[in-house]
Amino acid sequence: MEEKNYQKEIDEHHDELRMRGDSEIKNLRDRFDRHLEIYAQNGKELAGLKAEVSGLREDIKSVAEGMIYKIEFKPVQRFVYGVVALALSTIFVALFALVIKS
Repeated sequence: MEEKNYQKEIDEHHDELRMRGDSEIKNLRDRFDRHLEIYAQNGKELAGLKAEVSGLREDIKSVAEGMIYKIEFKPVQRFVYGVVALALSTIFVALFALVIKS
């Protein structure tokens, strides 16, 4: 009789362990499914970000094409500086002439 009780306890313990194991497996399966959903969502977000970055690169290229670079601006800069220097020289000479006549 004692042997039957012992076998019964062993069977109950095995059933308990099996239920705990099944519960752990279900929990792990649910967590795994959730991680797969998260990875899929992240993949969609990364694809969207990749498209946005690609669009930004195109915008930067189009803006860069319309910019005037320092080399291209140098002749215009020299011309403007020359005109300003001539105007200031004329004003300075006129003021100097007024001072001398006075």
